[in-house]
Amino acid sequence: MRKYQFTNKLMFAIVMRDPTACRGLIERLFPGKKVKTIYFPGQDGRSREVKGESMREAVAEVEKTMINGLESRSVRLDVLFEEDNTLYDIEMQIDREEEIAKRSRYYHTSMARQGLKKGQPYRMLKSNYVIFVCCYDAFDMDAPIYRFEMFDNNLQLKLGDGSSTIILNTKCSKEKIPQELMAFYDFVDTGRVDASDTFVKYLDTRVEEANNDEEVDRIMTLEEEMIVRYDSGLQKGRAEGATLKQREIAQNLKNAGIPIPVIAETTGLTQEEVEML
Repeated sequence: MRKYQFTNKLMFAIVMRDPTACRGLIERLFPGKKVKTIYFPGQDGRSREVKGESMREAVAEVEKTMINGLESRSVRLDVLFEEDNTLYDIEMQIDREEEIAKRSRYYHTSMARQGLKKGQPYRMLKSNYVIFVCCYDAFDMDAPIYRFEMFDNNLQLKLGDGSSTIILNTKCSKEKIPQELMAFYDFVDTGRVDASDTFVKYLDTRVEEANNDEEVDRIMTLEEEMIVRYDSGLQKGRAEGATLKQREIAQNLKNAGIPIPVIAETTGLTQEEVEML
């Protein structure tokens, strides 16, 4: 049993930071499309062609994105790349997310900001896709793929802003799944590998390689520590905020001439703490 599965968000980001993996998924989502060159954005904001990265290089780039995103409190996109003047963001979503539509909007905004430099005209904005690989049916309509664009409800007229959101439903009824995505959906859901599907076999090889890499294990541990520290800091902040609020209430009661023992009992502060206010 592998320690980290393909559906682990960080594992997904590492495995998919690979032109062959990105190309395989895009060509299955858009049958007939042939992806030529894949560009990944660097930390300096510039895109560079990537023909192939070692696992260590992929891990290093994902780690930079993870840490920089935390330090700047910016959005962290799982897999962001450019192809044919179009930006793609692919997100793995295991648990049901009620705000997935708002997340999509936020990600589109983030991609637009990254893609347009100050002073550039709007026509320089690249088309962009936000793609969610969901291990559940986001809309409970048993569709294998949900595709969204902005359009006029009355005239059925497309706005043409270049933004599209695609939500995959790997839990869709098997008979409804497009043939080109069947093996991928099964791999996401169960980890099973269709020996006849070269794309899924390649993903499985990348997952195996990542699980055997010490750097991957280190970055996984680092992310777990960061999550624990974030949660701890959040709880501490809430506790400190609650204490501050109680002190404010106690101060107001004291100013109103309420007896100190009553204030202490009401706010949960000690009588000594109330007296020092």
